[in-house]
Amino acid sequence: MDYDFQKEEDVKEFLEKLGVEYRFSCFSEKRPDSCHLLGEYFETIKTDYEKAMKVFKNNCDEYKFARSCNQYATMALRGRGSKQAREEAPKYYEKGCNFGSSQACTTGGILALMNANKKEANNKPSHIQNAKNGMEMLLRGCDLNNQHACYYASAVYITGREEYNIPSDMEKAFKYADRGCELGSIHACGNLSMMYKKGDGVAKDLTKAKFFETKALEMQEQFREQIAMQRESK
Repeated sequence: MDYDFQKEEDVKEFLEKLGVEYRFSCFSEKRPDSCHLLGEYFETIKTDYEKAMKVFKNNCDEYKFARSCNQYATMALRGRGSKQAREEAPKYYEKGCNFGSSQACTTGGILALMNANKKEANNKPSHIQNAKNGMEMLLRGCDLNNQHACYYASAVYITGREEYNIPSDMEKAFKYADRGCELGSIHACGNLSMMYKKGDGVAKDLTKAKFFETKALEMQEQFREQIAMQRESK
């Protein structure tokens, strides 16, 4: 059947059939990718967050589908579910990371480090472990080619977190800034420029410092142009 998407009734019929297809593929054919699409359908089309979270959580637990783990954790963190769901967010980010979601590694890693950094932490073993887990997640996220994970890992190594047994290590900071810049992180390129300029973690090289400074500025300008184009298209 051909749909006229200018007609409201055709759009509604199309979306209803789409939901039926996702349900069949998820529940009858047991396809994790379709289950994730069903979760997105409930979240974005039906705005039924409770059903969406149930689908994402089950798809994570039963099929180890990384994107669903990440989406469940994100929705929980945004307050879409119960208080218990919100408390589960770190656990599901970690699951998603273990199953291969670079985004889950990045968000979960940052969240763990932020939680460990709270004033009430007081160097308790649980907070030290949280910081350790957070750093491991960021490093895994970088290994999975997430530019933001590489940048944040580099930033942590620049300053260190001595209270959580994460010492400053400029060689590692350089390594992850280099990788982050390669993957497209403006901030990582900026840090890389400063490291070459100061000789932190790498031999001082003003030519390379200028190169990466220019690269960061060019990336920043490209980003601004993209934002401007998006605004004009609205």
